[in-house]
Amino acid sequence: MTGLFWAVAAAALALDVGSKLWAVRSLEQAVTVLPGILELRLSRNNGMALGLLSGNWLANLLLPLAVIGSAIIGVILILFANKKIHDNPYLLILNCQDENAENTALSLMKEAVKKYAVKSKTVNAQGIEFTAEIRMKDGETAFVNRLNEIAGVENATLVSYNGEYMS
Repeated sequence: MTGLFWAVAAAALALDVGSKLWAVRSLEQAVTVLPGILELRLSRNNGMALGLLSGNWLANLLLPLAVIGSAIIGVILILFANKKIHDNPYLLILNCQDENAENTALSLMKEAVKKYAVKSKTVNAQGIEFTAEIRMKDGETAFVNRLNEIAGVENATLVSYNGEYMS
């Protein structure tokens, strides 16, 4: 595959250079290809792309601005590309027998996690099921064991979560 790429690149370069050499040698005077429709003329641009540095003071002023702006954007992109995100979301699902067990578990959870958001709470005759999206401190999961040891907590489940519920 890379051999094909280099072959196409070499052919494109040869075609580009060849067409420019032909134009410089053959188009000193305009050449009419289709009378009244198509005429080839040689035109020179003494500046860079878009006529930059060809004597236009505004273009000369904007060139350093463009270079500096591009450098700043490049540095910002490199910084963001190298930033590691270790703040993975998890779902914590608690089944409690009563409100006292729920409150005790919530206070322990608040101390153990960096951030949490309630996703759902179901109360029925069997007890309370509480689901929260949490962001853990330093990836520490031992607090789930302590939650399960609370009197009235039937089970505690921690699930990795990508931010979406599957339907």
